[in-house]
Amino acid sequence: MLKDLCPGCPHHCYLDETRCERGAEFAATGVLPPRKPRPAADHGDRKPNERKMQYRALDQNGKLVWSIRELAEMLNGAGGSEVFTCLREDDRAALLMLLEKVRLSQHRR
Repeated sequence: MLKDLCPGCPHHCYLDETRCERGAEFAATGVLPPRKPRPAADHGDRKPNERKMQYRALDQNGKLVWSIRELAEMLNGAGGSEVFTCLREDDRAALLMLLEKVRLSQHRR
């Protein structure tokens, strides 16, 4: 599952459907090219996104909890049934199995 995803950008597209140059090169060669330097831009006094900084400071379990909470909000909102359309059928099945494993393990405690 994860080995089929592109590490080239934050979207983590499937390697056979890459949408970035780095991902396409990684899919073809197996080597992730370095990022191209961004042009110097004047960002002024813009502060870093506080939510992003909070997320980055979390450990793996904290990131899992954060992501699940955000997904729960999306599922409760309009269009919740479309949240998992970015996943292929086998990935949806794997996710379902993992979520059921976690949910059922909590019932035993």
